Amino acid sequence: MTELKCPYCGKKLEKHYWDDLDCYACPNLTCDGYYMTATQDMWQGLIHTRKALDVAVDALKEINDRYESEEQRGREEDDSPDWWDFAMDTGEILAKALEQITALEQKDK
Repeated sequence: MTELKCPYCGKKLEKHYWDDLDCYACPNLTCDGYYMTATQDMWQGLIHTRKALDVAVDALKEINDRYESEEQRGREEDDSPDWWDFAMDTGEILAKALEQITALEQKDK
């Protein structure tokens, strides 16, 4: 088993026994995940989802930054933005993000 780390603060999760289940919880009192106790499978699912969400959010931020940059360039040059290049860049960013998320899914299986 790989070491489970809290997806909120990154600390190693501690093993707890609850009824007949082996559960894990974050020991960090100031962490958003402190009160959460779950099985290994649930934590792994949450960790995977958090990683995939981070990839998606990063891609959306990059697309937004490029959009704002293209809009600004169009205003400064009194020209219409080059939407074809923006669309092509957006497609590349999205393809890369999907590739990273797919790689995460394969790694986590």
